[in-house]
Amino acid sequence: MKNLNRDIRFIFFLVLILAGSMPAFAGTLLIFDNPRLVVLESGGEIVGYYGTHDRTSSCGFFFSTIKEEGRSSEFDRTLPRPIETHVLAGPVYDYSHRDSPFDIPGKLFQGPKGWMLQTSEIQAGCNNASGTFEYGPDDLRAAWYFPVKKMPAINIRIIGRRTFLYVLRGGKLSATKSFLTGGSAVAIIDRRRCFSNIRFVHPSTGKIAIGWVHTADLLNPFPPSTGY
Repeated sequence: MKNLNRDIRFIFFLVLILAGSMPAFAGTLLIFDNPRLVVLESGGEIVGYYGTHDRTSSCGFFFSTIKEEGRSSEFDRTLPRPIETHVLAGPVYDYSHRDSPFDIPGKLFQGPKGWMLQTSEIQAGCNNASGTFEYGPDDLRAAWYFPVKKMPAINIRIIGRRTFLYVLRGGKLSATKSFLTGGSAVAIIDRRRCFSNIRFVHPSTGKIAIGWVHTADLLNPFPPSTGY
């Protein structure tokens, strides 16, 4: 009987360990022809981020679909999805500390030409070459983004403070001299113990960086209602 109880306890702790090492949320990361648009889709719900800047201006905001009663997970892609958009200005980069005056509703359109975001008001900095989201799908000035690749991912997070990138060599993680600053949006594509494998798009150059960071340095930029 004692051996049986010991075996049960062992199995219980093994399950806890395995559960702790598994991804908390899994979805599909969409890669677009413009890499500055980052989208994660799961179960019909969508969260994402757009970010770009140049020498004179910058445009960056998070967005998430609003759940609608009666809409199944296999939603009708011909209909626009209502979204909410918001901005995280720091120094604490999570949804509860967002810059609430920039909570702006909008719509997400999906069609043969790709994806398009339209906000009811212009997000700060998003009214020039850095980004344009004020026009509807019938306006020639509207910006469309076409998905070119899909890959599995866990979620989208934001760097809460400066964090160094690690690389995986020979089964071990080694620190590099490269780092990401607070406020950088990343997609998590894997987890290993207390580290997350992230994909980062540089908002100025559009170049992609992939590496490992401490999971503790990542914050959730989305409303709790999204489940992300």
